[in-house]
This record gives sequence, structure tokens and C-alpha cells, in this order.
Amino acid sequence: MIPKVCYISNLYLGERRVEVQSQKQDRLLFLKTQILTLSEYKHNLSKIIFNFNLREQDIPYINEIIKLTPNQIQSTPVELIFRKNKGMSYGAWSDVFKKYQNEFDYYIFNEDDYFIHDHNFDQYLVNTFNQYKNCGYLCAVAYEGSDYPQHAANSFGISSFKTLNQIFQKYGRLLGEMDEYTQEHIGKEIHENGQVAHTNVFIKLGYDLYDVREKYKVLHSMGSNENNHFFELYFNWNTNHLILPAKAKFLEPINYIHKIEPQFQPLGLNNKYEKKVTSNS
Repeated sequence: MIPKVCYISNLYLGERRVEVQSQKQDRLLFLKTQILTLSEYKHNLSKIIFNFNLREQDIPYINEIIKLTPNQIQSTPVELIFRKNKGMSYGAWSDVFKKYQNEFDYYIFNEDDYFIHDHNFDQYLVNTFNQYKNCGYLCAVAYEGSDYPQHAANSFGISSFKTLNQIFQKYGRLLGEMDEYTQEHIGKEIHENGQVAHTNVFIKLGYDLYDVREKYKVLHSMGSNENNHFFELYFNWNTNHLILPAKAKFLEPINYIHKIEPQFQPLGLNNKYEKKVTSNS
């Protein structure tokens, strides 16, 4: 039976820690590009949800957003959700899960400034999630270190209803929700506290985190211009990207560093990633 998969992209119309010039000129550019890429790349999603975390000054955009958004993309129903700008993407993802819960077998979580870049991405995510033993969350980049506990450094990823429901039943929500996302709250520390909580909870429940290193490279936004490095490039032995950050998508100049620490090496060099169990085993 084909699994039911819900894709959630959270959108925000305000200022960002790393600005994309083309988006500053067109605040709905990311919505338009999410629609375009989901129309271009093949998938078999059951539902697409564009959630907007709205500030008071964003309300005039609502009519245009509704006009721009198709009812379906590749025969997949599309839903718009408008909510108060509270809890960042993590709060939005939690609200969507609370609304739909077991109506979907899997939930793919994304933010508006990362864009799908390969066909059948949903099938890849579902299959890979199920190929790893005890996988709680399959993300773009899994990170563990002395400064932060194990979590998804790039939170694009997938989890199952079964796993997410354990979090929901224990805490009454998915974790990671922070206070209102105002200009004062876009600092690195506050954002990363929410990011860590969002996926470290899988570890606390006894699951493991995995990432896409087996097949894809990942260009990850650092969210600041410290040392003039906006991005980090992971898993560069792979050829293709699963997702592209906005600056790369819109061909704006970027600086990046290669991440070559032992924990980001290919399979076979890191025992943690030898837990894979294929469907044929």
C-alpha cells in the first residue's frame, strides 16, 4: 500500500538572518518557488501544506497568496494555513501535526528557504527512513558535539506518525516551539535552542537520527556571516543535492566551507552509520 505523506513548508515574510536579495524585492518569491519546484520534480505526496507565520503587517499579502496558490500540484491537494507568528517553524509543524495526526503515515518538514532539487524525493525519504534501524528522524544533516547534544543541524526531514505521536502523547505538542519570532528573536542562540529541542527529543525517546549522506550532498546555511562564511557544504563525495538553499537556488554569490570532521565522513568510516538495515536483510 502506498503510504500517505504530508509535506509541510513553513513560510515567513519578515527579515531573516541571511537575506536573499531577490526575496527582499518580492516577499512572495519563496512561495512562488516552492510551488514551482514541487510542480517540476516528480512526487507522490498525499498533501502539500503551505503554512504562513503572519505578523500584523503581513495581513495585506493574504489575498495575493490565495490567488497565487493552486488547489493542486501534480494532483496533490494543496492547503494554505495562516497562523500567528508564534513558535517559529517548530510551532507551525506542531500545529499541523495536531490537526491531522494519523491521517498521514509520514510528515516531511521543510522551511520556505530550502527547495526540493530531485525527483521522487518523497519516495527516497520514506524508503531511507525505513531502511535505518530504529530511525526516529531522517534529516539533511545530523550533528553531535560538545556544544550541542545530538540533533538535526539542518532540520529538513521526515518522521513517521507513529514516532511523532509518541512525542505528542508525552508532551502535548512537537518540541522546538519558541517565543514569538520578532526581530529581537532572530539571534543564533534562540533559533538553535528550538532546533535542538525539535529533534533531540527523538534521542531521549530511544530513537536514532540519520541524514542523507548516503546519496546527497548538503549545502547548509549557517544563518550568520561570521568569518564571512554563510554556508557549510556536507557530504561532498556525492554528486546531487536533495534540497537547495535559497541563495544557491537564485544564483546569488555565496561563501562556504567544506565540513570534513570525522562525524561527517562517508559511510564505512563512522560506526554510528553502520546500523543500516535494508529491506532485503
